[in-house]
Amino acid sequence: MSDKKLTDQHKDALKPAAKSAEDFGPYIETDPAANDAANQAISIIMGDLPYSEDDDAEWGVPKAVLEKAGKALANRYIFAVEDMDGEIAVMTSPLRYFVENGCCSDQTGPISDLIPKGGELMESSWEIYEKGVDTAVDAAKYMQKQGFFWNKDFQNFIDASQTADIAKALAPAEKPANKSGAKPKF
Repeated sequence: MSDKKLTDQHKDALKPAAKSAEDFGPYIETDPAANDAANQAISIIMGDLPYSEDDDAEWGVPKAVLEKAGKALANRYIFAVEDMDGEIAVMTSPLRYFVENGCCSDQTGPISDLIPKGGELMESSWEIYEKGVDTAVDAAKYMQKQGFFWNKDFQNFIDASQTADIAKALAPAEKPANKSGAKPKF
């Protein structure tokens, strides 16, 4: 995806900050091989590259590509949190899908390993089982720690009633540290 398709929030997230990476999320993968693999995975998910027919492929993405990509794949996904009468759900979508289509993908993609304390409710929708994740803000902080990006426009699309609280809670995380100065390739 070209830089001009990235939202300003995501461009800012790639700039180094004064604090350490431990102070803010999300995790930003800077390893070029991992980022190349994550880009390949997104290209397969988006239909730019052919799906793999291998038995070990998830969502058409070969296992070796997913293993190499690791958390770099999470860096290509955005999330929003929905509160349905006290039941918290997290919606995910590839950033590129949302930018190009203006909506949430109805396909989860191969990200279940990237949400270790989560369970899929339905396509692109997750519940979080992590102890202490009781509110929309808690869920947003958890997803950021896993490497996913919160996106205000996506949040407004999914559940605008949560936007202000999440934006306030995640404000320091809009510019996570990147000690190496390298920028992941999106």
